Amino acid sequence: EYSAGERKAVAVDLWALYIMACQRKLRIMGAFSQIYITHLTFSHCLQELCNINDPVMRKLLTVFINADNIVWRSPNLKEQLPVRNEVEAYLEFHHTLTVGEIMDCPVILGEHRYPVPERFRARIIRPCELTCG
Repeated sequence: EYSAGERKAVAVDLWALYIMACQRKLRIMGAFSQIYITHLTFSHCLQELCNINDPVMRKLLTVFINADNIVWRSPNLKEQLPVRNEVEAYLEFHHTLTVGEIMDCPVILGEHRYPVPERFRARIIRPCELTCG
């Protein structure tokens, strides 16, 4: 139902970026004119880097700093409330899903350990569905 369309925008969570980096698929991000990354995603990346000094997280930080098509967009509390009210714990990927809904774009979602609210499911693209070509 959702596609990047002419605007070519997408929201991406940290674990999707991590998976794409491990699978050498990050160059796909160059096909989008706008990639929405939340401040919480950036914060989690820094936290993981500090905790375990993961080289993939270090690479992602470089991407965040150098990519011209990254747009920092986080939902404010009013935008978060509908999602917060329907989930047990509001996590980083919920932030990304909320941004995808607000900006009306698909979401590349790597997080798979927690259930996704029904209203977001048609918007989701999984990293394994992406092909470099």
